[in-house]
Amino acid sequence: MRKLLIALNVVGLLVWLALMLANRSSKTNSTAAVTPPGSPAGQPAVVTTKSNAPAPTPTELAMAKKRREFERLSGPALPLQSYEDRRDEILRATIPTELKAEQFLEMVPQLKGEEQEEAVKHLANLLSDEMFPAAAGFLTNADTPEKVREVLMADLLNRNEKLKLPLCLAIARTPDHPQAEDAMKVLTTYFPEDYGSNWTAWETNVSNRLTNDSQ
Repeated sequence: MRKLLIALNVVGLLVWLALMLANRSSKTNSTAAVTPPGSPAGQPAVVTTKSNAPAPTPTELAMAKKRREFERLSGPALPLQSYEDRRDEILRATIPTELKAEQFLEMVPQLKGEEQEEAVKHLANLLSDEMFPAAAGFLTNADTPEKVREVLMADLLNRNEKLKLPLCLAIARTPDHPQAEDAMKVLTTYFPEDYGSNWTAWETNVSNRLTNDSQ
């Protein structure tokens, strides 16, 4: 009987040891599954996810860079309560003219009435020939307020042919554009023949003239 009891105790001890070893092995495997290779023991794995957001376009990157440059040169942003405050801050800022023009370019669509007309006048004065195409959409869009179009059209007529002729052609061929007739008059002063609504002929002649002038 005593030998039987001893045998049972030995068997029980062996079973207990087997259970302990199995439990320890399970914990070790669980820890290894969440620890990345080469990481210190016990350090949780770093889960990385990929963003579905589209990458910014070159234009968006360029605009963001210019905006940061404006903020850097003009100092801390102040709370602005009126158009006059915004206008004065831009005009007094010690920043390149190109950045001032960009600020007015963004401001014009947000304004109305006399404030918009005054802002577009500042814009026209600040725009270089290289930047003028950025305001071309105001001219070619028939829904742009009349005063805005008039200011920019008057400024366009004092620009070089490379800017003037293609934009006048775009305005002239825009259906129901209020300044289509004025644009056509500009075109006919540069070409002896009136091609009417033959826009292909107009395009060819404008292109040839600009090409010959650049040679």
